[in-house]
Amino acid sequence: MQEAFVEYRFSRFTRQPVKSLGELRYLGADQLVRAVRLPRPETSTIGQGMIRIERPGQKVRQVSLKRVPELQALLASFTGLLGGDAARLAPLFTLDFTESATGFTLKLTPRAAAMQKRISHIDVLGAGSTVSCLVFAEPDREQSIVLLGAKATSVAEGVMDAPALLTFCRLP
Repeated sequence: MQEAFVEYRFSRFTRQPVKSLGELRYLGADQLVRAVRLPRPETSTIGQGMIRIERPGQKVRQVSLKRVPELQALLASFTGLLGGDAARLAPLFTLDFTESATGFTLKLTPRAAAMQKRISHIDVLGAGSTVSCLVFAEPDREQSIVLLGAKATSVAEGVMDAPALLTFCRLP
């Protein structure tokens, strides 16, 4: 799987969300690549218990996923979702699935206390078999909203507040 993405990172430390554009590539076998083009090029490869971060002109960094539980959650959620493997998600998250005429929401709430310190929940929004948005909510009320595929390429310029983005994510 390979999808364009636009991520909006909402933080209490910034007036406007930080917007990143790039591509996500799921390579199977628990490996995910996040290649950011803007605002600064960066390639992060998650797999084999590590994250490898590459930035032009800088030394490559590697960090154990045990130190970054939200990345473990991201990898587990992608692997379980793309593989259609609820059994893989169930030990890590409580699952709450709701469906409407226009789409679905799958809420993943981490079970592990260590992960709960970083991620309150992940909302997966979509329609049919297509995931269009991911919302990573943190305990301190910060969040990231990631638009995927067609949603990433069709979001209106200037839409940068969380309620408008969530409404856009829920549109068919």
